[in-house]
Amino acid sequence: MLTGFCTSCNDPHCTICKYDYNICTDCMPGFGVDGTSCSACLDPNCVLCDNDVTQCAGCAIGYGLASGVCVPCADTNCVICNDPNICT
Repeated sequence: MLTGFCTSCNDPHCTICKYDYNICTDCMPGFGVDGTSCSACLDPNCVLCDNDVTQCAGCAIGYGLASGVCVPCADTNCVICNDPNICT
């Protein structure tokens, strides 16, 4: 909010900049807050990297999370695996 009016966040990948349009607090999928702006998650198969672009917290369809990195599901017919070896 700027002088009583709503304004867009300054960063195009930012979804929430509550108190200052130059300071992002939440980003679009595939991006994480890196200081005050959004940066792409380092893992290209990561859709959620929150406040650390080097550590993934959620992977794209067909990938599971292993030690902060997205790896393909072991079963090639699996769409969702929380762990690379367990299809859910």
